[in-house]
Amino acid sequence: MVLVAVVLASWAIAEPYSQHKGRQLMQAVYDRHEQYPYVYEEQSMIMIDQHGNKNTRKLRRYSRVRAEGDADFLLLFDSPLDIKGVALLAHRDISGQARQSFYLPAFGSRFLLSQPNHGGRSGDNFLGTDYSIENLVGDRLDNHKHIRRDDTVIEESEYYVVDVHKIEQPESRPIRRHYIRKDILFITRTDHFDDLGRLHKSQTNHDLVKVHGGSWRA
Repeated sequence: MVLVAVVLASWAIAEPYSQHKGRQLMQAVYDRHEQYPYVYEEQSMIMIDQHGNKNTRKLRRYSRVRAEGDADFLLLFDSPLDIKGVALLAHRDISGQARQSFYLPAFGSRFLLSQPNHGGRSGDNFLGTDYSIENLVGDRLDNHKHIRRDDTVIEESEYYVVDVHKIEQPESRPIRRHYIRKDILFITRTDHFDDLGRLHKSQTNHDLVKVHGGSWRA
């Protein structure tokens, strides 16, 4: 009996999130990696079209998340040459509504207000890409339902899997699927689905760096 207790205790330490539901897992991810209200990052956006052609955009990202849940961020593009100097300024309120404006060097020193196509949701894309505000600053957990799926292994790393559903249609197909690496509790891949449940795009994070304690950044 003592041996069994020791084995169970060791298993619980090795798998501290094994009994967590989807929402609990996502909260644990946010608590570990999203605790800094002010963040500066240098990033690369790699876009791959249906033919496998790659287009890389290098940028600097400044973000601020307030305790109330709304967020501001600024993206400043450094390359390629045709978009160098272009900037995107965006705000997302606690309901998920987004407001965007652009700075285009050819149009002078003022930011131009973007007119969203779908009611200003934070899922709207920008700069002709498949990227959105939601992709960059993460989900508002209270605005979605999170369902845990079976764990999986990808390239010898173990992952938790969490599906993201619309809060008003929790039984519908998922709109996203997060893959959370177990050893660092970091989302390294997110699959996005269209209204028919087909894969629309995959967003991945590479070259992870430990920045402080258990917190990592891509």
